[in-house]
Amino acid sequence: MIVSLKNMCKSINLYYVVIFYLLLFLLLVFIPQRKQKNFIEGNQILIIGGSTGLGISLAIQLQDMGCKVYIAGRNLEKLKHLQKIHGFNFYVLDVRDINTLKVITEKFNYVFYCAGYCVPGYFIDLKIEDFKQMMDTNFFGCINTLKYLLHANKTPFSYIAIASTVCYYTFPGYSGYSPSKAALKSFFDAAELELEKKNIKSYIYFVNTIDSLGFKNENKTKPEFTKYVEGEATEKSNPDIRASVLIKSLKDERTKIVKDFETQILKVAPSIDYFSEIIYLPLAIIILPVWNYYIRKLFLNHHQ
Repeated sequence: MIVSLKNMCKSINLYYVVIFYLLLFLLLVFIPQRKQKNFIEGNQILIIGGSTGLGISLAIQLQDMGCKVYIAGRNLEKLKHLQKIHGFNFYVLDVRDINTLKVITEKFNYVFYCAGYCVPGYFIDLKIEDFKQMMDTNFFGCINTLKYLLHANKTPFSYIAIASTVCYYTFPGYSGYSPSKAALKSFFDAAELELEKKNIKSYIYFVNTIDSLGFKNENKTKPEFTKYVEGEATEKSNPDIRASVLIKSLKDERTKIVKDFETQILKVAPSIDYFSEIIYLPLAIIILPVWNYYIRKLFLNHHQ
């Protein structure tokens, strides 16, 4: 009898869980997304790390949309070459040294932080210097840039950082890279409301593989296991496609941008380590949005 009762309870619980997710799915599908009234066309844009990969794809597409685009990087010759071909203005700087950011004198409406560095490898094989270089470029470089522009860029602006799927789920071979990107997520989770009070709209783009020159170079030394789990680059991995998706996503109100299926799955359940924890998912889906709303209101009221 007790066993039958337990089985019945399990069936009922499963029934309600299925109904809950079905209703949630319908709600998400049929509620229209709000769009920003003033979008990116015709604005002044700065792209940090704008000479390769996603950065150069963004620069070209945004310029085609009528934006005045500035790109920034360390390689003077490459920047001059891109200026000759596309007519971009440029800054020579090193995001790891905040003093070099003083060359940024224009005021921008949108700033994209696309600088990135990855040394794939197992923890036992990586050098301490590898960890430092990835943190310096991927995290501290982003913070340096934002900190400088917070005071130097006197006009309200949007700041877009490029993160990664590995912020939500990582595996052997990315023990150095993953923390440097996950730090970005944690930072923007904490600082988003502060930045909003300073008229800075912050976005973070959690993107899967980008089929860039950097990715090809990484694969030369990447462990075979890591390459197998990550998989081959697909058509959607093209930097031009990734850039187009990001630009279109900025029309939405959502500040955490996830547009590929794999990352979306990992985003909604990033910390389920045991099957039994699935039972908490319906509660988390209800409680977390309410908690986030409460924290937002509390912060804004406290800093009126």
